[in-house]
Amino acid sequence: MLLELHRITLSNQHASMIKDLPTLYGTAGRDAVHDFFITMEYCTREWREEKKMDALRTKLKGKAMDALNMAINKFGQAAPYATVKAEILSVLRETDH
Repeated sequence: MLLELHRITLSNQHASMIKDLPTLYGTAGRDAVHDFFITMEYCTREWREEKKMDALRTKLKGKAMDALNMAINKFGQAAPYATVKAEILSVLRETDH
């Protein structure tokens, strides 16, 4: 019972944190992308990889979501967060005009 309550509490904390993260569309330039990942990593610093990936799937839209999908297609579903992040940054940097 106590373990289940702890899981529910953590789940609620994750949901609250994800809700508070900004959405990244990938169209606002390098500074916005950089700021997003600084905020993302601060808010999720103690999270497991899969929770960080869930947050990305929730908070990326448009070009940023396309970059995430490209990273997953390139490296696979089990790719580490850091690898996916690096690929997203690379793709969005290439499309930043």
